[in-house]
Amino acid sequence: MRDWENDADLARTLVHEYAHLLQIDVDDDTERAKCEVEAEAVACVVVRYCGLDTSGSAFYLAG
Repeated sequence: MRDWENDADLARTLVHEYAHLLQIDVDDDTERAKCEVEAEAVACVVVRYCGLDTSGSAFYLAG
């Protein structure tokens, strides 16, 4: 199991994974990459709304 930097990272990852449940299955690598960015964007918005640090989203969103 991964050691989380803080509760915000854990919350962001959880929301990110839940956001994937809203997406359809894709076979194309380009579409899969878009799904990752979309899921992280959802996570960033939700976590920021809750008043938590969203700096950990920079990796996904910068790509």
